[in-house]
Amino acid sequence: MATSNPVVASDNTVGGTTEEDDFGNIIVFNGSHGVFVGGGTGNTIRHNSIHSNRGLGIDLRGDGPTPNDVGDGDAGANRLQNFPTLSLLSPGGTSFEVTINSSPNADFQIDFYSNRGCDSSGHGEGEKLLDLIDVRTDSAGIGRFQVSLFDVFIFSNIVATATDADGNTSEFSPCVGPMVGNGDINGDGQTATDDFLMTFVELGSDSPSTLLIDVNGDGAVDVLDGAVVALNFGRGVGGP
Repeated sequence: MATSNPVVASDNTVGGTTEEDDFGNIIVFNGSHGVFVGGGTGNTIRHNSIHSNRGLGIDLRGDGPTPNDVGDGDAGANRLQNFPTLSLLSPGGTSFEVTINSSPNADFQIDFYSNRGCDSSGHGEGEKLLDLIDVRTDSAGIGRFQVSLFDVFIFSNIVATATDADGNTSEFSPCVGPMVGNGDINGDGQTATDDFLMTFVELGSDSPSTLLIDVNGDGAVDVLDGAVVALNFGRGVGGP
């Protein structure tokens, strides 16, 4: 499914909205965004498989990642709903602290997805739906909880979206996990043979260049960096 024309109306649904709707549309291989919401509100984008698109998986303004704002008082497509932020509780684990900063005393559904790769923007897409959690913000607009995710491939990136009670779905959050990165070491927009060779030449060196091949950003140069390249081999690097 391609969405080259932006969604500009209101109250549309792309995918599913309940726990039983665990697999909606497959939105892949677009030359730009996966889903572009150019206007309107109440546009729900949930439980799809969105990956391998050149731009963001979900883009609310068509200009790349929209930064979160304190209290989420800004206006625009889908009210520019803030995305959740995830923090890994232990290296290599699948338990996270999740925070949403949005409207006070409001209900949200947080959807969690895994991905083989991560956009160059640092934000992911939603390749595989993992779980969904209900959360309510406090009087300061903060909702915080911890979650342990299951059925997660060891080399996955994890992202999340937030959807408010009116159906406004956010963009995907930044990637979190042991395999954050896209493997495009030489920056040519493609994860290919030269990146693969550069990785393993460096791994075999007595003094590898950490800045060059610490692909997943964990501060170490090890086999996990090579795995990022292998998993993304042949894939174009997304991001604005």
